[in-house]
Amino acid sequence: MYLVSLCRKRPLRALAVAVALIAAIAAPIRAAELEDVFTVSKVRVDEQAEGGAADARTVALARGERRAFTELMRRLALRADHGRLPQLSADAIASLVQDFAIANEKNSRVRYLAELTYRFKPGAVRALMRDYRIRYAETRSKPVLVLPLYEQAGAVSLWDEPNPWLKAWQAAPPSNGLVPVIVPEGNLQDIATISAELAARGDEQRLKAIAERYGTDAVIVARATAGTGAQGRAELSLSAAGFGLREREQTIVAALRANANETPEAFMARAQRELAEQIEDRWKEANLIQYEQNSVLVAEMPLTSLKEWVEAQRRFRSVAQIQRVDLVLLSRVEARFNVFYLGDASQLKLALAQHDMALTEGEGSWTVTFNKPVPAKGSKR
Repeated sequence: MYLVSLCRKRPLRALAVAVALIAAIAAPIRAAELEDVFTVSKVRVDEQAEGGAADARTVALARGERRAFTELMRRLALRADHGRLPQLSADAIASLVQDFAIANEKNSRVRYLAELTYRFKPGAVRALMRDYRIRYAETRSKPVLVLPLYEQAGAVSLWDEPNPWLKAWQAAPPSNGLVPVIVPEGNLQDIATISAELAARGDEQRLKAIAERYGTDAVIVARATAGTGAQGRAELSLSAAGFGLREREQTIVAALRANANETPEAFMARAQRELAEQIEDRWKEANLIQYEQNSVLVAEMPLTSLKEWVEAQRRFRSVAQIQRVDLVLLSRVEARFNVFYLGDASQLKLALAQHDMALTEGEGSWTVTFNKPVPAKGSKR
């Protein structure tokens, strides 16, 4: 893989360690560019041109860039706004690209194949969304485990056959949206951890156990109930209930009918996409960037070391809603600061939770704490 940079290189400035430390403590904190959210990867291109591989490469990069831009827009915006997303010229899209990488490049005399990754400029994309008045979110959820329950004729299946609903989730391509989804393997350990009946009942202990097996703290029980409608066409009643963090708890209900000549597998795959997109939309609605609502809160954070404050700053910079954090007081045991952010406190609380930080309200002020201990220097996160 190689990287093509579209940015001007900035001169490096050597700073003394003491000066750097003071700056890290005293300087106002501003929202960082979320490169993971604004990066679109695995854009596969395969083009041919009579003029040769060089012409095919030019066409492939241009089309790949447009596809990556479209995917980014759909990732950030609500589904209701997908029909009015910006339709930009090739030059306008190129101006939003920070750089791109090329991997698995192959070419023949007239053909070019590659896998592309594009990094877009967060500030420019945000400005574009504001200009077009497109509602959007950019807070990425922590991974969520989906347990696909399939009900037919009163019998509920999770690991047992038949469960075409589980197979549809397992066959779906990896999520590239704001809600990374984990689908269980259905192995012996999964079977021993939770049954279909306990999942359907929402057994907190068993749900927590299966979540821990997959390294997450949130589970969505996605249920598909099969039925038959008019003209003998298959129907599915869909529901999704979230468990784990209080801010995630939600219920989604939908119903679909198979199209004429649609295979059972295609119908199940369409139902999976529909529910996955509704889960994404619910998350976006809870995390919409609200530029018209500027807020500030006074917060404190208990500390055991300076390292914890440095780590807190790093996480603050990864929260899209936070505009800046002004440090008021720093001691060996606590930090006091003002948080300037967009939206309301519930949105900020949810966004911080994705970075393992808790925001709680006290008497006249707020407290920020780590949900998990900060790893020691040199240890794995």
